[in-house]
Amino acid sequence: MRIRKIKKSVPRVQIRRDLEKYVRLAKKLGGTDAKILETDEILLDYRATYKCAVPKCYLYNASANCPPHAPSFERTVELMKCFRFAILVSTKGPASMVVAKRKEKKKASYLDPEIIAGRRKMNDIVCAVESRAFYDGYYFATAFAGGNCKALFCADTHCQALEPGKPCRFPLRARPTMEAVGIDVYRTVTHAGWDIYPVGSQCCAGDVPFGRKAGLVLIC
Repeated sequence: MRIRKIKKSVPRVQIRRDLEKYVRLAKKLGGTDAKILETDEILLDYRATYKCAVPKCYLYNASANCPPHAPSFERTVELMKCFRFAILVSTKGPASMVVAKRKEKKKASYLDPEIIAGRRKMNDIVCAVESRAFYDGYYFATAFAGGNCKALFCADTHCQALEPGKPCRFPLRARPTMEAVGIDVYRTVTHAGWDIYPVGSQCCAGDVPFGRKAGLVLIC
């Protein structure tokens, strides 16, 4: 890996080349789509975090990267002011990658191997892009995943990061989801030009044409 030294400033042409490189990297790692966004194209909405609590998600208050412990909506608003560019990544596949195949499985859908695999894939992509950007000198690069980190890495145990003085077991892999910090995923994906369908406990894979997961990396 080639690591760049930190510069006083990065020319705009270099930033554009790097952003295009991260798009290619995301696709190489399995992203169906990847796109450069300006941060004003990332749509924020307080209701996104509120929906984690009403109706309450099964992982609410169970992970350091989920509400009420994830960075607040207000902090996200301030964070976006510090960045201009981001990479939005999407994976598209069978509907079963985001929702249970049968309605009778809905209560355990978060443990479905296919759903977990889809979320882990997105998590790995955004973390890899974040890492590459860091070593290119964009040391504030920040990734947001497409699936709860506890379900991916600590499903059978408690979140250690919630214990006083104890670190996350997977600090280089566990990231908040976009919605956990107040990003309206559906509208952001739609405004990027990609189709997406809402899925919930009352639907199964046969109810939607395909599944889509999304992740985001703030770059600079």
